[in-house]
Amino acid sequence: MKCSVILSGRCHIIDRPLKGAIVGFGKVAELAHLPAWQNRPEFRVVAVADPLPERRDRCRALLSQIRLYPDMEALFLGEPELDFVDICTPPHAHTPLVLAALKRGLHVLCEKPLTLSPGEWRQLNQALARSSTALVTVHNWKYAPLLSLSREQVQAGAIGSPRKLTWEVHRTSSMGGGLSSWRQDSANSLGGILVDHGWHAFYLLMAWAGGEPRALKARLLNLPGVSRTRPFPHFFNRRALFCKGATSPAGSGRYPASPRSPCRCPPRCCRCPG
Repeated sequence: MKCSVILSGRCHIIDRPLKGAIVGFGKVAELAHLPAWQNRPEFRVVAVADPLPERRDRCRALLSQIRLYPDMEALFLGEPELDFVDICTPPHAHTPLVLAALKRGLHVLCEKPLTLSPGEWRQLNQALARSSTALVTVHNWKYAPLLSLSREQVQAGAIGSPRKLTWEVHRTSSMGGGLSSWRQDSANSLGGILVDHGWHAFYLLMAWAGGEPRALKARLLNLPGVSRTRPFPHFFNRRALFCKGATSPAGSGRYPASPRSPCRCPPRCCRCPG
């Protein structure tokens, strides 16, 4: 079997599927990442690492031949011939796991947000510069057919030059986070669903506006009468000014979230095609 894959911006012809592992087997890995890998003949998931026995059991029920590990360290010891890892853990673990994978010369797909720290972002770029592998952040909404078509239409000038972009989210369902409810834990979530889903708004608006904002203003308000001892919903409003003059009061909405500081670094890595 010969397949072509795009890695680090270059097309490679391979005569076998690339072998990979999923690190963190939560719902997004089970329902989105794993089916996508199974749909591609160029890739084969051979192992999964997750600290929760319940999630490893669930993986075993889906894939009887899969090899399971409690963490990435055990994964690397047991799987010396991996080509890539797919990191689907809560955000707080992204940077150390990505750095460990790059150090081993593995390609990395990492859930968003890649990091919220400018210092960690620089670490990742330095590690990437020393490697010959690819690091890609999951910007999946950008490739949804409706959103992809709308971006193409805007960039082609079908509606003229955008002057105002609005992104609204009204979420009434649970904030999610699986068995561990990680989105409700500020230490693990780095901002809860506010950041986890707000990340989508940033990269989509930047694509529609055709550039990065030169100014950003945001406010985050506590709802009255809600205890601070547990995760609580916030109302937030964000306004961005782009170089072409378009403004975006994007991201108005309500989210259950923790009051962590917002991201201050670009929501992509230097080799991310998104």
